Amino acid sequence: IDRHSPKAAFVYSTCIVGLIGDDLAAVCREMTEKKGIPVIPVQSEGFKGNKREGYQAACKALFNLVGTGDVSDVSPVSINILGDFNLAGEIWIIRRYFERMGVQVVANITGDGRVDDIRRAHGAGLNVVQCSGATLELAQMIKEKYGKPFIRASYLGIEDMAESLYAVAEHFSDIDPGIMARTEAVVRDELAKLVPSLEQFRKDLAGK
Repeated sequence: IDRHSPKAAFVYSTCIVGLIGDDLAAVCREMTEKKGIPVIPVQSEGFKGNKREGYQAACKALFNLVGTGDVSDVSPVSINILGDFNLAGEIWIIRRYFERMGVQVVANITGDGRVDDIRRAHGAGLNVVQCSGATLELAQMIKEKYGKPFIRASYLGIEDMAESLYAVAEHFSDIDPGIMARTEAVVRDELAKLVPSLEQFRKDLAGK
């Protein structure tokens, strides 16, 4: 914390921490007071369960930040993108699609996520959860506490990507009547660039 001056810190427990019985929550509370930033325990001892249990521990930790930020400038037509890890910079492309549709992206969780954005994630009008399920519990917790709905989405391939954009547009169509037309324009523009490239690939790969 002293070296990097973060806006929050997460402390992950290991199996040994669980076996010894260290009071990780108490240590984090003490450091929160000492350092003046949220220091959040992630109860992720490996022997406690399977991979999904680890996802749940992470979601519970992140939820400590949600609801602590100012949402006064969050649009009613806004989303959080949940479950994308931004492995190859794809989150930046997806964000631009939504922004061209007129949708404000409040937070990316977890890929390229920012503490200040996660703090105000409860202000978004919709959570869009990628099918991996890693952040599904976070979406459910936000729905239960703040009443914000969520939908499932996939960004893998032309059809799934388009369907996800249209699903978001459909959700907001009552409060933004022009959103569907803008979404259709985004899909049409992207296909106009994509289809010729695909045709060239098919030609080059024919018979291979």
